[in-house]
Amino acid sequence: MPKEPIKRKVIRKEIHNAVFVDFEGSGKKPNEEPDFSNPDVRKFVGVLSVTNRLKLRQFVLDDSLNIYAKSFNADESGLCDEHKITWCGTRKRAEEKVIELLLKLKGPIISWSEHDWNVMENMMGSDHFSDDDRANIKSRWRNALQTVRPWNTVTLQKKVTDHKLQNYMEIIGYVTDSEKEGMSDKMSYLSKVAKGKRNPDELTSKQLDKWRHVYEHNFHDLEGMRQVLHQAVLKNSLCTV
Repeated sequence: MPKEPIKRKVIRKEIHNAVFVDFEGSGKKPNEEPDFSNPDVRKFVGVLSVTNRLKLRQFVLDDSLNIYAKSFNADESGLCDEHKITWCGTRKRAEEKVIELLLKLKGPIISWSEHDWNVMENMMGSDHFSDDDRANIKSRWRNALQTVRPWNTVTLQKKVTDHKLQNYMEIIGYVTDSEKEGMSDKMSYLSKVAKGKRNPDELTSKQLDKWRHVYEHNFHDLEGMRQVLHQAVLKNSLCTV
């Protein structure tokens, strides 16, 4: 019996057109299991892909964060070749935009663990997505850890004991000064302080800094994951069969 798509390893011929996805959200306390039916677990999502150049598409899924997206200047971000943040006014339309992009892009869709798949599966439970759309996304989704863990065992000799993305990024020398902790609290704070504001000029420098940390953190998780997967797939033949 063939493995479920999410249980399959990413292989050599797939890695060059792979699509990487990472959700950011709130509503979860430390050591608490996330409630995937709670929309707060998907306030923001990044999609990283490579054609001729590295492209980052980030989407605001929580209407309360739209004001921050209005403040974004792609020319000032400097994170990758092409960087856009999309806000649509409503969660429904933003989620549709995410699916439209994923259906347009080819290749496997990769998240670091099954967490993001659980978020996506709940998002696609809405009646504005078709069965064909759901089937397409599900058939292409991969859990990066299915590929990375064998690489850690065989090549890294179990050097990594806690399979957090950050630990693998450090192993391959991917270093960033972007803040790593407190993302849930950051997202909750940004939603709370945006209430009643209509113009980005009303945002304080502290609020804009926290917003910048959100989209930078999201990018580095995506790009770090992409580079870790390249190492695991391209430099370990045991992980490509």
